[in-house]
Amino acid sequence: MRYGIELGYKSKLTTRETIEGLSIIKENFSDELKKHFNLISVEAAVVTDKFSWLNDDYQGTLRTIDFDSDKGNLFGEIIQANNKWRRWFLYKNKIKDNNYGILTCSNLIQRDAIISNVNSIVQTEIGFEIIEEKKDIKKIQEIMVKIYSIILKIYKNIKKSFPILKGELFSQNLIFISISKLKALYPLLNLNECLSKFSRENGSFVLMSTGNNETNKIPNNFSQDVFDYSTYMQLFIYSPASENAIELVYLAYTVNHDSLQIQNSKLKENYKTETEYNHLITIEELPLTISCGLNLARLSMTILQKQHIGEVQHSVWQKKFLDYCEANEITIL
Repeated sequence: MRYGIELGYKSKLTTRETIEGLSIIKENFSDELKKHFNLISVEAAVVTDKFSWLNDDYQGTLRTIDFDSDKGNLFGEIIQANNKWRRWFLYKNKIKDNNYGILTCSNLIQRDAIISNVNSIVQTEIGFEIIEEKKDIKKIQEIMVKIYSIILKIYKNIKKSFPILKGELFSQNLIFISISKLKALYPLLNLNECLSKFSRENGSFVLMSTGNNETNKIPNNFSQDVFDYSTYMQLFIYSPASENAIELVYLAYTVNHDSLQIQNSKLKENYKTETEYNHLITIEELPLTISCGLNLARLSMTILQKQHIGEVQHSVWQKKFLDYCEANEITIL
């Protein structure tokens, strides 16, 4: 196996069929989300003012791509996560209706992303924000179950369109498990090994935080001013080709005044506390939202039974990888 691709692998679909499948998955998933969660589509932001702090630097682990314009009078950044921007969009446009939200489809550039067969510097994401009056863990669990049922429905439809795609890639049941319980099951394994072993043995599952920001150890790529970590959950599936767990969806409530203070006391991102965005959180001007993101490229490569994300998404790759794919008749978009 090289580049996460099995020796002798051949795509089951032609290039044209792959492109058609990608279009079906994107359109169907967006339509289903809008129908079930009362969402409207808005054009996702591509750039943001450098000083607005609507970008996410993932606790300083991912460098943003910045630039100047207008003869040096404007300073911008390429957006690498749209969650803060969507929440700010609702606030700026005075959208306050409870259980109402917006949906975006974005190609996000993350220059420091770790490149693999399931990851590139381009993050193709369908995301949404839903306005809520208060936090309810049960509600976001129900939303995650609904999202998973949409995934199952789309896979069923794709198999009808392309009969050559066979097999059951997704378990019918979705298990919820906390990080602490997962680690307790496999005390000798690191987290990635735990995820892969659990998904291989149990199928699709949702990894939840323990529900307490006071005691949770927050990951070192988790910014303090985006999600309330005590509500954060991720949907994983098992990839037989890669023999590991793949994250498809994340879902959480956004931070409010209290959770921001708790997370700042742990993460010490004090340079963010003076920003306008953090000020709006502190004075509770920003609406509380449920924030979600689905990695469309990973979902598509799974449903279309591809072994590399480059088969379903355009990005930049090393020449030796492209040469390997050409020699083995693997089409990279």
